[in-house]
Amino acid sequence: MTVQEPPTLRDGAWQVAYRLAYPVALAWWALRRPQHQGALACIRVGGAVLLIRQSYRRAWTLPGGGVHPGETPEAAVRRELLEELRLPAAALHPGAVVCGIWNNRQEEVHIFELLLGHLPPLRLDNREVVEARLFAVDELPALMLSGAAAAYLMERGLRSESSGSGDIRSTT
Repeated sequence: MTVQEPPTLRDGAWQVAYRLAYPVALAWWALRRPQHQGALACIRVGGAVLLIRQSYRRAWTLPGGGVHPGETPEAAVRRELLEELRLPAAALHPGAVVCGIWNNRQEEVHIFELLLGHLPPLRLDNREVVEARLFAVDELPALMLSGAAAAYLMERGLRSESSGSGDIRSTT
């Protein structure tokens, strides 16, 4: 269950800022080709996967974000789950590391798995994350997914095609 409060005026301003800044960041990354380290959570509830949609992107993705300097990938994904969904993650399990060029950056994304018996109420931040939804595995092939999410779900046999090239190092 997702508790979706109506966006406030401040939330709307943040959404506009994200939508304006993201294309600028993409252009900058295309020029610089920086390396980036991320951390995502593949949250599975029964036969479904939780995906989020960000205010500045059309593709669905797994919840998570960037790893700050001095932060471990696991700490980063825990922080992001709290920031984006207000979801504390007790039992994260390393899934894999996916690598590729996505969003004009060389990405190394650590993906952790969180297996839940039921989905607790989520509270979206309404700024960066504007939608969260459980998708059945058979719905995944029809979705537009971010590169790292698509690569991971394909490697796990949950999706039959990948959007973007990438290498996968399993950590299980």
